[in-house]
Amino acid sequence: MIAEDTTETTYLSAPIPANTLWLNDLLIDASLKWQVHNCKITDETVTQDATLPFLYHYDTLSADLKAAHPLTPALLKRFNEPMSAAAAAQLLQLPSDTIPAPWQVKIIGTLVLFSESLQIAVRLRFTNSAKALEPVYVSDKTQAVTQAMQTWHFFSDVFVLNKCAKPIGVLPAEAYASTLKTEGQARSHDVDATAVAGNVTEMASDLSTDTDSEATLLQETALLLPRDSQYQHLQPQYAVALLSELEAHKAELPELDKAIQARIA
Repeated sequence: MIAEDTTETTYLSAPIPANTLWLNDLLIDASLKWQVHNCKITDETVTQDATLPFLYHYDTLSADLKAAHPLTPALLKRFNEPMSAAAAAQLLQLPSDTIPAPWQVKIIGTLVLFSESLQIAVRLRFTNSAKALEPVYVSDKTQAVTQAMQTWHFFSDVFVLNKCAKPIGVLPAEAYASTLKTEGQARSHDVDATAVAGNVTEMASDLSTDTDSEATLLQETALLLPRDSQYQHLQPQYAVALLSELEAHKAELPELDKAIQARIA
């Protein structure tokens, strides 16, 4: 069972432990060999019956048809009006099969990234589109789903199950970019499942060379996750930071796409 949101945005009164592992870095470190578990589709809508704004239908017309049926003031007033493809064709006084009815797709799913060496699991949600439905102009339903999921992305809540023996921290995007990202990328080739401890001990010297403003930002914005046998719900500023890093490095983590594509096959 998912635990309630037990994390709060509070400034750390004690110094950040020198051996803190930053989840912002770890999630995008391919050498840690994160495993994808429990990938599943939780919500799937694929239909040709949903409406679209008139402008979507009009945009499918050829240049010749647009020239023959220009947008009059009356049509412009209805540009955002939802309607079926057949209704749009009727409005333009065209045959009903002139405008294709696209498949409209919305897929939502979940997966868990797990590191055995760190004993950390991160539960994530993914979808094909931020829209309620994404139109796909192909004839085959299966092909529509496949095409729609070529542009999947993570979104929404992030849950972390932390049983790591070392402190685990998360930074909001601004603090991560200012204080840790450069150092984390420089170390990326050295961190692996058997050498995590040795690399992370460099944090103390890293902090000593930061500017005062960077050190203050780190101290005031870092979230340290307690060890817990249940998932902890991250607040939005920390979830967004992790999701942004994952999105930026998806190409370097092909196991994510492989697991998701397997679920829709």
